[in-house]
Amino acid sequence: MTCEQLISVQDAEAPIIEAEPFVQVRCAEFNDDEAYATVSDGCSRAEIKFVTLPFAGGCVTPFTNFTRLYTATDGCGNVAEFEQVIMLVDDVDPVFTFVPADVTVECDQPIPSEDAAATDNCDAAVVITSSDVIIPGISANDYTIERTFTATDHCGNTATAVQTISVEDTTPPVIVSYEPVITVTAADWPLWAVSLRSCRCTSRTALTTATKESPFQVLLDPAIQARVRFPAR
Repeated sequence: MTCEQLISVQDAEAPIIEAEPFVQVRCAEFNDDEAYATVSDGCSRAEIKFVTLPFAGGCVTPFTNFTRLYTATDGCGNVAEFEQVIMLVDDVDPVFTFVPADVTVECDQPIPSEDAAATDNCDAAVVITSSDVIIPGISANDYTIERTFTATDHCGNTATAVQTISVEDTTPPVIVSYEPVITVTAADWPLWAVSLRSCRCTSRTALTTATKESPFQVLLDPAIQARVRFPAR
């Protein structure tokens, strides 16, 4: 006598999706095609798919936050779903791609105004500002400008770079008018001021003086000589 038994194996259990409900990912490492979840099933191979939708908030552009809905389906048609929030994080400073070189200019030349440039791993519109600190030199026409450029991305990460601008007065004065011989009287004693020269970098005329104790004779140029002659008393 023989008996026949029919055994039916059924899979009525949905796949299991393993994932964190909230995930932080560096913005430069985010891949819209990468699943931040795994799936397993007790009877067959399960396939996982997902749909990602952005929502407002955060500092990373164009979007910081995403809602991702995972759907896993096994060979028997059992379905599981899981919702996950993905937040992009930017903790990397911008990088300067160009900083104006240090430069030296004459005092009557325009101060350079060339701007710097920077890039960022996640922000296509880095904001660059600059500020100047003036360090006095030996005169009003001799000083140094330390210009600090600051690059800032939308998440507040910053980088700085410095350009040094040296302002100098190295050009000799130019004689604009003079009297080769100047005679002063006793009433003009003890000081006589003679205007001899001017400078490109100042509106004031330099004054050369003479006293009885300091005979006046100035050689401003090998071809031009000025002197003061005191009359006999």
